[in-house]
Amino acid sequence: MTIKCSDIENLKSTIESAFNTKPDVSDIGKSIYRINGLTCTIYDTETVLLQGKNVNQTKEHIINLVELINHQNRNA
Repeated sequence: MTIKCSDIENLKSTIESAFNTKPDVSDIGKSIYRINGLTCTIYDTETVLLQGKNVNQTKEHIINLVELINHQNRNA
């Protein structure tokens, strides 16, 4: 599943705080987080790729974080 996030730096810090994690890979142009069986790849192009099976709760949590960040940026 692919979604867009208007503030990826905010998303990265929010994920790190919410899940008490750091990226497994932090490369030029992308950061990869592995959280409870879910692989979350965040690209500098504001694209967030979520991959994994049987990870609906974690996936929904990250989707909600992205929606909250996007909403905050629209109303800023």
